[in-house]
Amino acid sequence: MNKVLLLLSAILLLRAGTGLSQSLQSSDFAQYTTEQGLSHNGVMGIAEDSTGFLWIATRSGLNRFNGHRFLQYHSTDDASSLPSEELMGVCRLDDHQLAVVGSGVHIVNTKTGQRRNLFIPYKDRGLSFKFNMTLQAIGDAAGNVFVLSRSGFYQFAQDSLVYRFDYYPDSLVAVNHLVFGGKMLELDDHRLLITSIDGLYLYDKSIKDLHKLRDKEIPALARFLAYPRIPFGFIPIAPGQLFVYDPVNRLLHYLDMCRNNNALVSAPWPKGLDDAGWRSRLIAQDDHTFLVTLQQAGLAQIRFDRNHIDPLVISPVPALTAYVCNDLLLDHERRLLVATNKGLLRQRLSASTVQTGRMPGYNQLAEAAFDDVVTLGDKVYAATRGSGLAVYNKTSLQFEKLLHFATANSPGLDNITALLPLQDKTMVVGTATIPFLFYPQTGGYSALMPPDWTPQYWVQNINGGKQDDVWISAHRIYRYRRSTRSFDSLPGLPRLLDAPVAIEEDGEGNIWMARHGLARYNRRLQQYDRYIDSFPFIKIPDKQVAAFTIDSHHTIWISVQNNGLVAYSPQTGAFRHFTKRNGLPHDQLSALYYLNGKLWMAGYSGISSIDINNYEIRNYGPEDGFPAAPVNIGSRFYYDSVDHLLYIGFADVIARFDPSVIAGTAVAPRIFIEQVMTGGGPSTYLPGNAVFTSWNRRQLNIAIGTINFFDGATQRYAYRLADGEEGAWIDLGTTSSFTISGLSPGRHRLEVRVSPDSHRWPAQVATLDINVAGPFWLSTWFMIVSGLVLGWLIYALVLWRTSVARKKEMVNTQMEKLRAEDYKAQFELEQITHYFSTSLAGKRTEDEILSDVAERLIGGLHYEDCIIYLWNRDKTRLVQRAAYGPKSVNGVVKTTGFTVSPGQGIVGHVVTTGKPLVVHDTRKDARYRVDDCFRLSELTVPIIHNGELLGVIDSEHSEAHYFNDRHVKMMTTIATLLGNTLKQLEADRSLQAKQQELAGINEQLAEARLSALQAQMNPHFVFNALNSIKRMILDADNDTASRYLSKFALMIRMTLEHSKETFVTLHDNIQYLKAYLDMERLRFDHTFSYGIDVKESVDAADLLFPSMMIQPLVENAIWHGLLPAEGEKRILVCFQVSDQRLRCIIQDNGIGIRQAEQMRRESRAVHRSVGLENLRKRIHILNEKYHTACTLSITDLREAGGPQTGTRAVLELNIITA
Repeated sequence: MNKVLLLLSAILLLRAGTGLSQSLQSSDFAQYTTEQGLSHNGVMGIAEDSTGFLWIATRSGLNRFNGHRFLQYHSTDDASSLPSEELMGVCRLDDHQLAVVGSGVHIVNTKTGQRRNLFIPYKDRGLSFKFNMTLQAIGDAAGNVFVLSRSGFYQFAQDSLVYRFDYYPDSLVAVNHLVFGGKMLELDDHRLLITSIDGLYLYDKSIKDLHKLRDKEIPALARFLAYPRIPFGFIPIAPGQLFVYDPVNRLLHYLDMCRNNNALVSAPWPKGLDDAGWRSRLIAQDDHTFLVTLQQAGLAQIRFDRNHIDPLVISPVPALTAYVCNDLLLDHERRLLVATNKGLLRQRLSASTVQTGRMPGYNQLAEAAFDDVVTLGDKVYAATRGSGLAVYNKTSLQFEKLLHFATANSPGLDNITALLPLQDKTMVVGTATIPFLFYPQTGGYSALMPPDWTPQYWVQNINGGKQDDVWISAHRIYRYRRSTRSFDSLPGLPRLLDAPVAIEEDGEGNIWMARHGLARYNRRLQQYDRYIDSFPFIKIPDKQVAAFTIDSHHTIWISVQNNGLVAYSPQTGAFRHFTKRNGLPHDQLSALYYLNGKLWMAGYSGISSIDINNYEIRNYGPEDGFPAAPVNIGSRFYYDSVDHLLYIGFADVIARFDPSVIAGTAVAPRIFIEQVMTGGGPSTYLPGNAVFTSWNRRQLNIAIGTINFFDGATQRYAYRLADGEEGAWIDLGTTSSFTISGLSPGRHRLEVRVSPDSHRWPAQVATLDINVAGPFWLSTWFMIVSGLVLGWLIYALVLWRTSVARKKEMVNTQMEKLRAEDYKAQFELEQITHYFSTSLAGKRTEDEILSDVAERLIGGLHYEDCIIYLWNRDKTRLVQRAAYGPKSVNGVVKTTGFTVSPGQGIVGHVVTTGKPLVVHDTRKDARYRVDDCFRLSELTVPIIHNGELLGVIDSEHSEAHYFNDRHVKMMTTIATLLGNTLKQLEADRSLQAKQQELAGINEQLAEARLSALQAQMNPHFVFNALNSIKRMILDADNDTASRYLSKFALMIRMTLEHSKETFVTLHDNIQYLKAYLDMERLRFDHTFSYGIDVKESVDAADLLFPSMMIQPLVENAIWHGLLPAEGEKRILVCFQVSDQRLRCIIQDNGIGIRQAEQMRRESRAVHRSVGLENLRKRIHILNEKYHTACTLSITDLREAGGPQTGTRAVLELNIITA
């Protein structure tokens, strides 16, 4: 009964909690395979050391990963190398040691870099490999290593074998596969639980005792002693805490043996979700969320609060089902890593801020595939050279179609060179033939024919003026006035040599243009008044301009062909030059755009930006989500001021990004000295902050280590000696190792630096003190000087210590103030939590709970006013349900006239957003609504449970700026706990209803079983059977009488046993049926025969069938079908399986059900069977409670159209296994 209630409760909680499950997608992960340097794609285990390196065990070698480079370890002739290539897993033994299992135990000291092997010895070395098929290793604080293998269990101390348990005797080692070990689980500091082929074992470390787990030895595990007959899956969480998966009943149990009551919580495993088994691994994402690998593929999520023993909530939707997940790890950034059969998956903590759109089948051209990219309405338009106008969906950036304008007379209309969207939802389109006005709503267009235009002209660029002007750059500069639909033009400037590549109007209304040089047309003077054709250069002077733009300071930024970027000030005539040496990704830039203090640049090496205030350059590439393709000359930036996105066309794809967001996506890496090797001496792995060598070993080979998962492949290294004055940095490029030699005796400070090629994060520096010991023949004067230096150092140390002590005292004073505030906040939160855990006992209605919370809890926090709103019945408005302050009488609202609709006032705004809101001064907020009186501060917090808004807590205060973050935190905690309490009240009511419903079903089932028992114990049947046996005894046929008496006793015993069970095996049902048929044949002088046919697909010993359900059908066939019939009488019972359903067919060759019914109507029958009526009642109850989908059909064979007479009864239900 308790199990059923627990099951129903878990089902309800599962339904309520499915919204908590967030399915992980493969797109959320970066995938590392052999293409990135992994030794094998079959990853079996992962671990992270204290430095941040990832250690990856695969089916072919061990890997160490620093985010951008895999270092592989393989089995070689070196005795300390891996014992074999195929590995089964890797785990941490302690803070500085890793254990790799598979063949023996390979131990890696991640602090010193040393490696060693542990082997399980065996007297026959030819068979020792069987003992070293290791599955798992666990370490403890004392330095012991516990090893589970296929052969048994072993303990090593200081690399010596101190305990040994071989499960297999010597006689079986050579001729058997060894399969003893399963898993090791830590129960506490001194006990290990071991799952094995022979059941559960317990190992006590303190006395080195291993034995099979005994009944009642650990009460919480008593119900799982059927392992491995029932293949429970044991999944450890922490010492003494574990999940156990029951595959037979598909239940997940949580065991906590650290609690006095050995807490046990169970929940049903979702239907359709793959099993959790011996291969399953688990990690805790946070205090309430666990991820577990499934037996076949994918992950499942479990929500559960271990501290409060809340119900288990298992997500029914698996994640990563395309992968066999072998191991899980949560790294120091709380980032999920998954070891799979297709490589290593590493979770991305944030989605890419760059979105791209491709045009299917569009190949990269020598010229720019895309020129201008603009938005208009809900579409994105991209100009192509030769293919027309590409149209994309603005929301998804998915390609929709190509618009073609070319005709036989004007083929150049599909060669689109420029786009300009207008405010009237039209667009000016420039082509290799003519400009035209495009109407997106209709798809039509009309030509714009400037004066003197010939078919040989083309449009180079289009720019919108400050008023209604449209500037068109062609063989001359045309101005199209939209208001009058007329053209005029500026006079040409022959020195530009060609149509300007760009036109822009400055703040004074002058027109700047560029091609071969930069020119300004002064509209006030109606003439060109400035021409610049000499720019700073790298090697060869060049006046060709690819692009230019004007910033808010009126500085003109110019991309000069192959000569980088030039900033030109028209006021002073000064230039500022930027090239690759200053941080540009390339000296050829194709497009420029100024926005909010930053100049955005695009070129052959991607996207970059420069801050015009401090000239800081940042570069962006594929690691940010940009395509690896170039941005060619002709492509231009476009800024969507509505969505605040920048668009740009690459060679084969368009892209957009938020310039305000992308600048902050980079993460600075860790940097450290990875290894130091002194000339002729040993190497030091991870030396820390200092290394020591002697005067005769002064050549040092140094390797710089970094952990960089962002842009490690392009980071640059440098070093310098900072002895006294800081020296110049020596650039190493992308090489991370270097050599220093000839250091004089003494102490040297080495600084190493890693910096981004993209300038996205600040350079990171690590230091190493190199101490070179001088010769041992030290002179006297050196000793005297050393004494003086030592005295000076002591004096400096005292001064420093005094200064440090003073600073520390000041810091401690400040910390005490902060700590006092934290204690106060913590105390208030504890009061809130304690209230909800103790003070609401006995409250059974919402009004009681809300009134108590308002009056006792919120009132106890000394607020002036507080009102709790909840939804009305149809959830259209919020109504006041409880209050503290002027509107309250013992927590109850005085009036209910004040209601709030979503979006109405401050409360309505919080209903709409679902987020807390603090209004520091209500006089400045138009949303404020006066209730009983005007107050100056307001704090409003939503009551949310699992994403569902239940209501709002609203508090006001007469002082302005009264509420702070501490109040928000406290009120949010109250709202969260109140939401949980209200939902718990709702769940309790639902559970009570389900319990009453279940009690009724169980009562009906008990009555049905009693009726079945009474029907089968028919007095006439018992009397006639005993009379027949008596007649045999009187006829001296004692053998036959004894045999039938045994059958009769068996049938009576089985009747009583089956009456106690709802389901029994099909085999027991058949045995009972045979006994019954034999007794009926005896009763009726063998006037009929029978047969029982069990098909090969039916496993009678494993399949379950409802008890006492076949006999009533057989009884009806004998009494109402066979007895009135003439001739040979036969009954046949057949069992078969089809489509996951078990079918029982009872067929006789009697008179048929229709004739039998006619005979019963014409004369009163001697025998009345109540079994059939009871049977139909039991079928209804079984279907309602156990969902068996049981059906019964009875057919008269004559009505079926065949020549036979008789009746066929078919009883069918879903397969149920033992």
